[in-house]
Amino acid sequence: MTHGYLSNEYAGTEPLTPAESRARTITPSLSVIETVAEVTNRDPIELPPLQHYVDADALDSLFEPVDNTNTDVQLRFTYDGVDIVVEGSPDPEIRVIP
Repeated sequence: MTHGYLSNEYAGTEPLTPAESRARTITPSLSVIETVAEVTNRDPIELPPLQHYVDADALDSLFEPVDNTNTDVQLRFTYDGVDIVVEGSPDPEIRVIP
């Protein structure tokens, strides 16, 4: 299972202002929470705080798009018993390791 960095909900619509774009961007930390909730069949609010497992702000900063170049960034950690890999930039993918 993978989750991309940006929401596809707005694909094909008019271009967004920078403020609208930031407001509609799903951060890597939020994508991790949504992925773990999905694979464990739980509501995201039932999960423990991600901050107890990894620095969520650092996670988001590490994968924050700086320019359009691809970089080989990879972070592995366990969140609530689920092994996670976040890799790639500027569009990181969130994967669950079986």
